[in-house]
Amino acid sequence: MSETKKDSLLKQHENVEKLISLWYNKRQGDTSVFTYLTPQEWETVLEHHYYQSAIDVKLKDKIGFPLASTYHSLTKFSKALPILETLKTKKDSFSFENYSYILIMLEEIYRANVDLAKAIEIREERIRLGYIKTFYDLYADVGLYDIAVQDFKDLAYKPENGSFSKMTYYKKLGELFFKAYKIDSARANFKKGLKALEPILNTKDYEEKSWYIEYTKQFYYNQLKGNIIACNIEQDNFNNAIPILKEDIEESYTINDVDNRIHKWLLMAKVYLHEQDLMEANKVLDSVFERKRQKSIYNADLTYLKLRGDYYKQLNKVDSSAFYYRNFIDLRDSLDIISKKNQSIVLLSSLENSTQRTIIKKQRLELLNQAAKRDLKQLQTVLMIFVLVTLIILIIVFYKNYSFKVKARSKIKTQNDELIIKNEENELLLKEVHHRVKNNLQTISSLLGLQSNTVEDEATKKAFLEGQNRVHSMALIHKRLYESDQFGEITFKDYVEQLCSNLISSFGKTDVTNYIISSIDKLDVEKAVPIGLIVNEILTNTFKYGQSKDGSVKFNITLTSNETHYTLSFQDFGKGFNIKDVQKSNSLGHRLIELLSRQLDGELKVKSSSKGTSYKLIFPKEIQ
Repeated sequence: MSETKKDSLLKQHENVEKLISLWYNKRQGDTSVFTYLTPQEWETVLEHHYYQSAIDVKLKDKIGFPLASTYHSLTKFSKALPILETLKTKKDSFSFENYSYILIMLEEIYRANVDLAKAIEIREERIRLGYIKTFYDLYADVGLYDIAVQDFKDLAYKPENGSFSKMTYYKKLGELFFKAYKIDSARANFKKGLKALEPILNTKDYEEKSWYIEYTKQFYYNQLKGNIIACNIEQDNFNNAIPILKEDIEESYTINDVDNRIHKWLLMAKVYLHEQDLMEANKVLDSVFERKRQKSIYNADLTYLKLRGDYYKQLNKVDSSAFYYRNFIDLRDSLDIISKKNQSIVLLSSLENSTQRTIIKKQRLELLNQAAKRDLKQLQTVLMIFVLVTLIILIIVFYKNYSFKVKARSKIKTQNDELIIKNEENELLLKEVHHRVKNNLQTISSLLGLQSNTVEDEATKKAFLEGQNRVHSMALIHKRLYESDQFGEITFKDYVEQLCSNLISSFGKTDVTNYIISSIDKLDVEKAVPIGLIVNEILTNTFKYGQSKDGSVKFNITLTSNETHYTLSFQDFGKGFNIKDVQKSNSLGHRLIELLSRQLDGELKVKSSSKGTSYKLIFPKEIQ
C-alpha cells in the first residue's frame, strides 16, 4: 500500500469510536466487514489506533477484538495470539458470542501451532462455559479419526431444522469420515450437505438468513463439490476433477481459506501427475510451496513431499526423487512420534473430564443423603425416635449397599474405559504397523522402478519389473488391512482385482485383457500373502505365454472352499508352454509357485497345452 493511499485511509477513519462502531455494525448486520474494507485495510487502520500510546485500556480492548479477528482471518497467528490472550482475561467485557469467538480463535491458533496442551485447556474452558460439548476435532487433529467420528455422532448437535446448520453438520461429519479412510461414508455426507444447501442457493428468503451465510454460501457449495471430487480421487476416479477443483480454489479466496486452497492444490497436482501433465503439476506444487511459507500444515507438508517425489520420478530424475522420498519418510516418522504423544494427551484429558463428572454426581448424592438424615432428626417423640432409629439403620444399610454398588459400577466403568482405550490404542498400533509395512514395501517398489530406469539390458529390466510386481502384491495386502477395520483378513476378490489391474497396466495389456474373478468373501492374512504371490507369478507367466492368436489375453481365477480345504483354480486360453522345459530352466517364478504351495501344505497341479494353461492348488484351511 502506497504512503499516499495509507494516509488517505487513516484520515478517513481517524475517529476511533466511529471506526469500532462501524466494524461491529458491519459484522452483525447484513454484510461482511470485508465488503467495506479489505482485511489488509482493516489491519492498517486498526493497528494505527491500537498501538497509539495515548489510548486508554478500555478503548484498546474494544479495538483489540476486531484487530485480533482481522489478524486471524489473514492467518497472522503470531500477531493475533498475544492480543487474544489479553482479551481472554477480560470475559466480562464481552458478549457471550464475542467471548466464545475469542476462545475459538485461540484454540485454532494453538492447534495450528501444534500446542495441544494449550488447545485442550481452551477446549475445557469452552466446555465448562457451555459453548461446546465434544472433543471430536481434537481427536481428529491427532489421528484418532474413528473415535472422532463416534464422539461427533454422540455429542454434536444434529439440527432438525435450518438448511445451513444441516449443511455444516454433514460437512464436518464427511470430513471426519474422509480422514478415517471411510470414503463412501464421507461422500454420502458431502452429498447430504449439498442437498441441505439447495434452499439457500435457490431462494432469496430462507430460514437462518444472515449476511454471513449470504457471503459464504457459494464458497461452501464449491468446497463440498471439491470434497466429493477428493473422495473420487481417493478411489482412483479422476473424471472432471480439474474444473471442479479450480472453482473450489477460486472461491476459497473470498474468505481467505488457506487450508482449503492448499489441500485442493495438492489434489490437482495428484490429478495432473496421473495424467502425466508435468508442467501443470509443477505449477500447482510451486503454488503450494509459496503458501506453505506463510502457513505450514503438517499433513499437507507430507503430501507435498510425496507428490514432489512422484513428479521427479516421472521426469526420471532419480536423485531428486529419492531426496523428496527420503524427506517424506523422515517427516512421516517424526509426525508419527508427535501424533502418538498427542494422542495420549487427548485421551488422558478426555478420561479426566469423564472422571470429574462422575465425582460431581457422587458428591451430589452424598449431599442429598445428608439432608435426608437431618430431616429425620427433627422427630422428637419416643415413638418417632424408635421409628427414626429404625429408619436410620435402614437408610445406613441401604446407603452402604447403594454406595458399594455405585463404587463397584464406577470402578467397572473406569476399568472398561481403560480397556476400551487400550484396545483402541492396540488397534491403532496394529493399523500403523500395516501402514508402515505398506509404505516401506511401496518405497522398495518405487526404488526398484527407479533403478530399472537406469538399466538398458531388457532382461535385467524385466527382472526388476517382476521384482517390483512381487513387492507390490505384498504391499497391496497391507494396504487392504490398513484401510479395513478387520486386521486379520481381506476381501480376496477385491484384492485380486486390484492386483490384476496393476499387472495389466505394468505389462501394457490394458486394451487386450479380459478376465473373470470369482471368490469366497474373506481370506486370512497368513494365507493371503503366499496366495497373492502365487497369483502374481501365474499372471506374470500368462502375460508372457498366455496370449491368444489374436493377441488378446483371457483368464479366469476362482477361489472356493469346503469344510476343510480351499481350492485356487486358474485357467488361461493362450498358446501354453512346455512344463518340462520350464522345470529344467529352473525358473524363479516356477520355483516360487512350488515353494509357496508347499508353505501352504498344498497340492499343486499344472497343465499346459496349445489350448491354454491351468493351475489347481488345493490347500487346507488349518496349516499344520
